[in-house]
Amino acid sequence: MTTKSATAKPKNDAFAAIHSAAKGLHSVGAINKTTMREYDALCLDSIPKFKALFANHVVKPPRQAP
Repeated sequence: MTTKSATAKPKNDAFAAIHSAAKGLHSVGAINKTTMREYDALCLDSIPKFKALFANHVVKPPRQAP
């Protein structure tokens, strides 16, 4: 399965049902990985991309002056 589906959320309930059916078809080999990625792109919200500088502040907040 794709890693995107583990972190991305479905756009709405209808897309969640469609994506769930596609995951089932993929798990039994009825659709290939490329087709599953197309379903991911259609059914799941994209994950926002952050700049490295922002990510560093989330992980390590800037130092405070004493």
